[in-house]
Amino acid sequence: MGESLKSRLLTLLVLGLLIAFSQVPLFTHNTQLNENQEEVRSSSNPGVTDLPSWRIGDKWVYSGTFDPSILITNTGVSASVGEIRGDSTAEVMDILELQFDNRTEWVYKLRMTADFDKSGVELEGFTGNAEIQFTQTEYLRVSDFATVKNDLDLYIKFIPYGIGSLTQILGDITITNEYSPATESYDFPLRYGERWTSLTTSSSTWSGQSDYITPFPPPETDTNTTTWEVTDVGQPRNSIGAGIAYSGCDASYELTSWNSDGVSTGYRWYCPAVNNYAWRHAEEDVGLTIDFRLKQYMPVGATGVESNSDPGNRPNCIDVAPERTLTALDSPMEVWIHLSPSCFGTVNGVGVEVAYDGATTTIYTGSNGSASTTINSGNSIDYSATNTDWASHGIMAKSGNYVGATTVTLDEYLVGLDLIADEERAVVIRNRSGEISTVSSLSGYNVLPGDELTIEVAVVNKGITPSTPSKLRIYHPDASIFDLDLPSLA
Repeated sequence: MGESLKSRLLTLLVLGLLIAFSQVPLFTHNTQLNENQEEVRSSSNPGVTDLPSWRIGDKWVYSGTFDPSILITNTGVSASVGEIRGDSTAEVMDILELQFDNRTEWVYKLRMTADFDKSGVELEGFTGNAEIQFTQTEYLRVSDFATVKNDLDLYIKFIPYGIGSLTQILGDITITNEYSPATESYDFPLRYGERWTSLTTSSSTWSGQSDYITPFPPPETDTNTTTWEVTDVGQPRNSIGAGIAYSGCDASYELTSWNSDGVSTGYRWYCPAVNNYAWRHAEEDVGLTIDFRLKQYMPVGATGVESNSDPGNRPNCIDVAPERTLTALDSPMEVWIHLSPSCFGTVNGVGVEVAYDGATTTIYTGSNGSASTTINSGNSIDYSATNTDWASHGIMAKSGNYVGATTVTLDEYLVGLDLIADEERAVVIRNRSGEISTVSSLSGYNVLPGDELTIEVAVVNKGITPSTPSKLRIYHPDASIFDLDLPSLA
């Protein structure tokens, strides 16, 4: 096999996969119906869904298809490859701290492995088998599932005529991508019709070895803008009615993406029932299509699981319950943490780290497994810009190997504290020789000497945070001043 041919083959297979997998994690699409996808099931609207909490050991199995046909045709190489198929398994390997953008972030370490194997590959007169061992390690923020970093490992072989002794090792390569700010493919809480835009700069570096790519491409930096919209809800289906093998995602969200030129770059279906995407799809402009569709979900610690249809039930080990999920900027807010005895056994005196917007504190639970702390909502923006709010941030709690998180949405038009004396609700009661009556602007404020007047003033807190006990000062017509106690108002 000539050196130029081997180099071409490597370039097609490697660069094709790199384009698909090193930008953002995993994609899916298929235009063929098969037996386990023809079942017609009812769809439903999932409503509003907040971000999930993963556990170490959670697994998802996807059926994958890699189709470089158009890519190969566009290069002018005489070749016949067709679809390359293989199953992939994604598993949560760890929950750890990662230094990122000058701060410490809690991240999930998600590893996906896949083996692509295609026989009968023909390239300029050579027929053989192409084998690709694929591993992607991705780091996702616990607070919003934004991608901070991913490492892509590829081990590629070509076996001419199926003869093992002629096997060519085309490459053993690692590509590392880091994103600043983290790239947000989701903007929790999700709801139909929501749209957001994410701006990020990605930095890519190559390492490993290959006799056919020398030297490796130099480190690259690229800034891009992606707009996302929740364009549909219900059962994952594409335009021709094809679906997925997993049958428990009938209440899902379709998320469609566009680049800065307004060109659609793909879509995915996020399935709340499996705490992850059920279908991801991308068709790159170089002519590459990648599909990954959910087949099985295996959550750790759940009961009643049917891996291909039902996630079963599992306790929420750490529940994060803020005083409110929609709040004003720079407003204090109480956050309660509740631990499940089924996860921790003893829940009394357990230390729990609570993190929000770069600040972390440790609290300890009482005998009922609960504890609280107060945070300030702050005014930090996020990098999934939308015209419906100022920002959305995750409040996180961690103890041992368990985490919990809840999204808080900041709205610049809400007011933290706004005490007013409501003139329209003021009441004047007149006592005239024992005859009690209410006077107002309608009846006229007529009084006679000797009348006793009782004035009730309504003080209203139109903000979203409780006020502290204070004084209400009243100025009488005779210039006297009275201060009355005013209790805390919610």
